Amino acid sequence: MNKKLYGVIVPMAVLVVLVILSLIPIGFSVQVITPESVHFEGRIVLQEVRVVNDYFLPRRYELPVQTICLYDADRNVLMPFWAQYVNAEWRGDAQTLEAPAYGVAEAKLVAEHFPAPIEESPKERRPYAEYEFIVLFEGLKDCSFFDAAQGKKVRIVE
Repeated sequence: MNKKLYGVIVPMAVLVVLVILSLIPIGFSVQVITPESVHFEGRIVLQEVRVVNDYFLPRRYELPVQTICLYDADRNVLMPFWAQYVNAEWRGDAQTLEAPAYGVAEAKLVAEHFPAPIEESPKERRPYAEYEFIVLFEGLKDCSFFDAAQGKKVRIVE
């Protein structure tokens, strides 16, 4: 009977120790890089997230939810814009990034912009020409209720 009890307690203790070790943030770092400016054509990289894991257990990082808006500084107008993380996986309602043991994982927040056909007028080819910035807000928000100064601005260059 004592050996049966021992066969249950030891594996449970090992599992508890592994769970505690996986929660300790030692050897785990996250770098978030937001460019100062981007060219508004094709694939636009708005942010890069790099997770470095120098630990013997894999680590999972929940990527921050971002609201992306175009910003016209002259008229002080924010317009919603769509972007998503590339190289991330969905877990429930959140996008996550898993760094393997002693490894690195990277994800990019990317917006797609496809120019209109050439036969249209220049203004129609560049429907977002009046916007000077792309603004990133942390969290799921409505662009119409925010001040652009509250977010990270990325300048749109020609």
